[in-house]
Amino acid sequence: MQSQGGINERLFHHRLTVLAKRQWEQLNPNQKSMAMRWWKILTYKWQWQIALNASFILLWVLDRSIPSVHAFDVTVIHSLPIPAWTKEWMGFN
Repeated sequence: MQSQGGINERLFHHRLTVLAKRQWEQLNPNQKSMAMRWWKILTYKWQWQIALNASFILLWVLDRSIPSVHAFDVTVIHSLPIPAWTKEWMGFN
């Protein structure tokens, strides 16, 4: 199954960006300073989390851009030396 993104997704992203820029420009300098401080704290605290999840982010990007990622052969699971109860538990019975 291919991704259904495209024009609607781009349009949504563009509208969201324009809205965010408009809101940012309406803030006074004190509010901008406070928002920047909070953003720096958030980004610092999430840097390790982002670094640890980079491989999953890469898989998500591949999932969105390469439809062949979804082409999965169930026979590979059956050929692995996995106990039958585990395969059944995973839904590959």
